[in-house]
Amino acid sequence: MTILRFYRRKQLEQGNMADFIVSEVLFDAENKTPVRFVALQICELNGKMHEIIKHDFAHGVYNVHRFFENPGNKVEFPGIPISNGLIYSSKKDIMINWKDYKARFFTRHGPNINI
Repeated sequence: MTILRFYRRKQLEQGNMADFIVSEVLFDAENKTPVRFVALQICELNGKMHEIIKHDFAHGVYNVHRFFENPGNKVEFPGIPISNGLIYSSKKDIMINWKDYKARFFTRHGPNINI
């Protein structure tokens, strides 16, 4: 099996270098199917990176880490198979809701966050 890895960092708002999404997708080149992915919203504040939300299928089960609610908040969806549609919808969720997720993160953790 030949695995292709695609990595991308994208600004969530033009001219705003502090908020971005990082995505990594691993594809089986022979079968042309995804085998693993991560989509992660990151906010940089005072030189420190903060994970806001992460969608991933890195260990065989789709799960969502909602760091804006609680650092340990992880919800698993074992019945959802990996697909291009799942990857697209995971990225789209962050692209649409990033401002709300960021506001909820800083409301919960405060402006002087130290986690």
